[in-house]
Amino acid sequence: MGCRCDSIRKCSSDISSINAIKRTLSAEHSRGVSISNYLSSLASSTGGAIQLQNITSLLTCITEMDDFQESELPRLITSCETRVSELNSELNSMRSEDYDYHHPPSSSEGT
Repeated sequence: MGCRCDSIRKCSSDISSINAIKRTLSAEHSRGVSISNYLSSLASSTGGAIQLQNITSLLTCITEMDDFQESELPRLITSCETRVSELNSELNSMRSEDYDYHHPPSSSEGT
């Protein structure tokens, strides 16, 4: 067992980075839902104003985006949460080891 200060710093930095990624993914998920709703509304509102081929293309794009929004982003967010949990466990272990390294038991010589 040795000093874990550097590893603790790196692990804490990794946790912060993953949490930032998770926040970004969550924001993108919310933004994507808003865009999808807007595009769906646009497709239904324009009716005869645009060609059927363009409406079909727009609806296909919306469907693909919805599929990604509903499956991939939540999976990525969950993956981030899982990794942060794992890193927090590692961090707690490292902190315990580091404390033991920096605060060795005192010997009771001369008593």
